[in-house]
Amino acid sequence: MKLGLISASLLVSACVVACGGSIESTTTDGGADANQFTPDGGRKDVSQPDTSVVEAGPFAPAPHPPAPQVENYGGSVMASPKILPVFFAGDGVMQKQIETFLAALTPSTYWTDTTSEYGVGKPTVLPTVVTTDAPPQTDDAAQLWLANMTDGTHMGWPKPDANTLYAIFLPDNAVITIPQYGQSCTSFGGYHYEATGKNNESIVYAVMPRCKSFGQYKGLDALTGTTSHELVEAVTDPKAVSDPAFAVPDKDHYIWALVPLGEVGDMCTYEPQSFQRLLGGTYVVQRTWSNAAAKAGNDPCVPHLTDPYFNSVPVLSENVTINFGQGGQAQTKGVKIPVGTSKTIEIDLFSDAPTTDWTVQAEDVHSLFYGGQPELTFTWDTQTGNNGNKLNLTITHEAKGQYNGSEFILYSQKGLKVANLWFGFVSN
Repeated sequence: MKLGLISASLLVSACVVACGGSIESTTTDGGADANQFTPDGGRKDVSQPDTSVVEAGPFAPAPHPPAPQVENYGGSVMASPKILPVFFAGDGVMQKQIETFLAALTPSTYWTDTTSEYGVGKPTVLPTVVTTDAPPQTDDAAQLWLANMTDGTHMGWPKPDANTLYAIFLPDNAVITIPQYGQSCTSFGGYHYEATGKNNESIVYAVMPRCKSFGQYKGLDALTGTTSHELVEAVTDPKAVSDPAFAVPDKDHYIWALVPLGEVGDMCTYEPQSFQRLLGGTYVVQRTWSNAAAKAGNDPCVPHLTDPYFNSVPVLSENVTINFGQGGQAQTKGVKIPVGTSKTIEIDLFSDAPTTDWTVQAEDVHSLFYGGQPELTFTWDTQTGNNGNKLNLTITHEAKGQYNGSEFILYSQKGLKVANLWFGFVSN
């Protein structure tokens, strides 16, 4: 995440487990036992004898609305990243572990898979800086400290340039606060941002707090998961304030910029299978968003896993206005449902290979993430299906949302370990 929005990352476990339980307990469809599948993946009615002859053909994902594309807003990426690890005195054990992690990250296919399509090259890890200074306790203090340390008078600290990323690893028990957003490890798990140097140059930095846990992961696993997320985002959207690059989804999918947030790491944060030991089978890293994979109808979170990708997509074809508050208004795609009324929308199910049925659950973002009263409630004709099925979801708009509408999430889920998400918007 870039500075400015609460991190979704810390909510992964709680969100998926909570929603997963309700998914399995509210399924109304008979599942695979009540249906058969045609060779192209669609359902057919088996209540009558089938005398047709069907030629088997190659599997194809069923038609569905397109996935988001994270757009470049004109800014530059780090074509040749130089990562400067910064540690604080007395943190030798974790320092060595992170240095080993970064050494494994540099030549890895994980890095290539997550960054190369955006124009980012292989990173160089600069010699670690160990400072005797006290860790900054606020982001404002961190920016002032970085401006001072990068003024060219401090040994080991390179001057800022377009490819240098200052990776700050806070020690155990250190807390950094962003006044309008909260404390590290409570309101956010890490962040990257842009400061201004003493000569008005841009300083790109990432802050990795030492959280006790990150979803289901603890200790080093929690830290490497956070680090991978922030490093990938920092090199694909380095000047998040002055000159954003890959920062926000396309206009038809603007609602994704609220939850899950719009950078390439954020877009894959919630799926429980996004955090994997993909670096030599040792280190936990986060899979991140690929525009190319999304456009092809495959799993948009890379590196790819071996299991088939499946998802459920709301058909949102109306032009509506979303209000970002001080960020202004924008036209996007959604469904208009005045408060106090209901409307039924189509949900298209697809997969990129044959797979077993999955279950779909809709959740109201305002209540699920922020603890408020539900702004949206949902009823289904059925909640289980497969590639080619079309479900009917009736949405009732219970209360006015602050964004000129309300956000919802569709969870397509198998058990509690595999879930793929899609986000939608209901205007007031």
